[in-house]
Amino acid sequence: MSLSAKEKQKGKTSVKKIIIVLIVISVVLFLTLYFIYPLYLMFSKQNVKLKEKMFKALSDGDTETFSAMFSSGAKADPDYDENVKKVFDLVDGEFTDESWRCIRRTTYVSESYDFDYGKLTKLEWLYTFENIPTDTGKTYDFYVRYSLINDHEPQYKGVSYFAASDADDASNVIMIAADKTRLTK
Repeated sequence: MSLSAKEKQKGKTSVKKIIIVLIVISVVLFLTLYFIYPLYLMFSKQNVKLKEKMFKALSDGDTETFSAMFSSGAKADPDYDENVKKVFDLVDGEFTDESWRCIRRTTYVSESYDFDYGKLTKLEWLYTFENIPTDTGKTYDFYVRYSLINDHEPQYKGVSYFAASDADDASNVIMIAADKTRLTK
């Protein structure tokens, strides 16, 4: 039983189609890694910088460095200065090596990014830092929204939302937000 010329041609066409599909998948995978990996590296570096800067400023009582991380929208809140003072009054002690082990285990609630015509126009993260201890034995919870890039809403670039509370008594939450009306959306 031999195959006709038509059947042989059909088999060759199927193999060609499979090879083309594999090449396309390989190219798409390569291009995805080529563009996504630099974003991952940028995220990792910014993630470490933000955590180091924020918790060092809180430990050192450095309100100037802490405030420099906030977006112009957050600074426009009429209660901004008072709430920054409240955050520093809340935190008792310094963050220790144990604190840093907890901080490194940060939970990322969300990560969002937008592209317009191939250009990255928004890169934003929402962090949750829970049960972060200080050398006095107190623990704290922090929630932070941070935009590294935000071309469409530049007033939100930087820390646009920050909440702090005693982990054992969450009844007193100190909140700094660029736009409190967005928190319900």
